[in-house]
Amino acid sequence: MQVDGDYGKKGNYSVTMTVEVQAVGEIPSYSIIEGANGVWIQNSDGILTFRANGDFSKFTGVKVDGTLIDVKNYTAVSGSTVITLKADYLQTLSVGKHTMTIVYNDGECNTEFEIKAASTTTGEITNPQTGDNIIIFSIIFVIVLTGILVIFIINKKRVKNNK
Repeated sequence: MQVDGDYGKKGNYSVTMTVEVQAVGEIPSYSIIEGANGVWIQNSDGILTFRANGDFSKFTGVKVDGTLIDVKNYTAVSGSTVITLKADYLQTLSVGKHTMTIVYNDGECNTEFEIKAASTTTGEITNPQTGDNIIIFSIIFVIVLTGILVIFIINKKRVKNNK
């Protein structure tokens, strides 16, 4: 752009610009081809993985609920575009549905995923029998057996003495 005039003089200048917009091509239509509507359970070590049909060289970032997230919260690899949200990041999200958007320099695609609360066990937990009571039963068995043996010996002596 060139502006003609006397440099150094103060005043109002008028500048006319002509801008020509040219369409470069069709805007691509990206979509999630694997992992759509995923579910993650709180307090798990699991991850969520999504695959989009976009060219990885055009990938620029990931949004969750409309906010661009830090690259430390996901991994991105080629194979179309494969995004894996890390468990540490997923743990920070609230229970419910969220929207994940894969952003390219010429478009984007999105899907929903859900964070579910970890199941809580209610009721009494019973421990399995491990055989710890076997010693008590063995002692009782020996005492009963000894008692029977003593009674048998006493009866045998009585029978012998009565003859």
